[in-house]
Order: sequence, then C-alpha cells, then structure tokens
Amino acid sequence: MAEMTDQRTTVAQLRDMMREFVAQRQWEKFHTPRNLAVSTAVESGELLELFQWLSDEASAARLRRMNCQQGGIWK
Repeated sequence: MAEMTDQRTTVAQLRDMMREFVAQRQWEKFHTPRNLAVSTAVESGELLELFQWLSDEASAARLRRMNCQQGGIWK
C-alpha cells in the first residue's frame, strides 16, 4: 500500500483498515449499536476530561502539546 497521508487517504481506505483490524481480532460480535454508542461516550468523556475547567487559551495550549506528543494528529 502506498504511503498514507492526510491528503491521499480516503474515508473508504480508513474504513477498510478498521474492518480488517476488527476482523483480525474477531471483535465483530462486540460491535453492536449499543456497545459502540456506549464506547464512544466513554472515550469522548476521557478526552473531554483533559479540557475540563481550562480557559480557551489553556485548552489551545494543551491541544498543541497533545499534537506534538501524538505526531500531529490534531489539526
């Protein structure tokens, strides 16, 4: 597969990669609408906790630090 960059990678490619990842681990049985909704809420809560009670300026600074730590995924 060619190098995946933000400019070249399609949503379909990402979806296919996720399906393969899930299939390799036999996780399909856990991916019910309820489980996916609950898991999304839990993960969102963990992300929101990082910004709770911060000013807009402090939130922006934290996001910049996270971007550096995660290899630039937050644009």
